[in-house]
Amino acid sequence: MYIKRQITEVITAEAPISRNLLCKRILSSWGIARLGQKIDARFEQLLQSLPFYKSTYEGMAFFWKDKEQMDNYSVFRVQSGRDAIDLPPEEVANAIKQTLEEQISMPMKELARLVGQLMGYAKMGANIETAMYQGIKTAVAKGYIKIENNRAKII
Repeated sequence: MYIKRQITEVITAEAPISRNLLCKRILSSWGIARLGQKIDARFEQLLQSLPFYKSTYEGMAFFWKDKEQMDNYSVFRVQSGRDAIDLPPEEVANAIKQTLEEQISMPMKELARLVGQLMGYAKMGANIETAMYQGIKTAVAKGYIKIENNRAKII
């Protein structure tokens, strides 16, 4: 099936990728501007039938080539042109880890702002702030950093 092949090509090239951005990529190739309920339901069927690993954070789904890619993911992409809601928390956590390796310790708000800039966002808006704080939570969960007195510190 042609759409399954398209989905596979996009995930293979761009993983990790949010479900939102994945659908946009496929729809734009077909000249479709928005995701309606019927198309969304069809995407869900197709995505469930493919062997890719899916992680979910606060209602957002991200697709990976496999679980091993997610477990070993250690990079982040700067100025990728993605909306902040399309950033996987693991990727933001990697940027946070690198930033704190250089800075050692800093206030969480400053860390969020600095990492947002590093990832290509000039100003902090609500979506960017949310993505950065999800990344901070993920960095803590992965054991990269710890939070003490509203300061993030490298472990």
